[in-house]
Amino acid sequence: MMNMRCVFWSLIICLSACGISHQSSLPETDFIGLNGDKISLNDQESQAFKVFMFLTYDCPLSISYSGPMNQLVSEAADEPVDFYYVFPGLAFPDDSVSAFAAKYRLNAKIIFDPELKLTKSLEATVTPQVIILDSCHTISYSGAFDDWAFEPGRKRQVINRHYVIDALARLLEGNKPDPAVTEPVGCFIEL
Repeated sequence: MMNMRCVFWSLIICLSACGISHQSSLPETDFIGLNGDKISLNDQESQAFKVFMFLTYDCPLSISYSGPMNQLVSEAADEPVDFYYVFPGLAFPDDSVSAFAAKYRLNAKIIFDPELKLTKSLEATVTPQVIILDSCHTISYSGAFDDWAFEPGRKRQVINRHYVIDALARLLEGNKPDPAVTEPVGCFIEL
């Protein structure tokens, strides 16, 4: 995706900005993962961007987007990025999520958000929705994965805009995403 010098300088720039204004969008709590493990999101030493991909096992678009999301996780494996699949409103253990994760081969950490703490703090509203945080835990991008689904039940023949891929590439280059916000389409999260 890019060379290490660019990654180094973008992290230096971002760390400088963090010192000026640290506005964490993350709740101060641990979450439970698929295997019952505790997942802490507030690691102040981590320089990585965080990508939260909100899904539900019974949303048709979540199923459709699990493949492209997995591909992104694989392609960005060598980048300073932490990926998470978030299942809002579901508590561990949930056999439906386990079956979904196995069937669609989810390849990033899975977070259960039964009390919607993470969902509300990141202002996620539908599944699928992607939210990217910079190393200061500030929202850098929020919205749709791409422009394939443009309203419920309607999809384009050809994807013209790869919002998340482009936003992540721009962040890794030290730039702000453009657009930084798009309208996600999918199944509403009951808040």
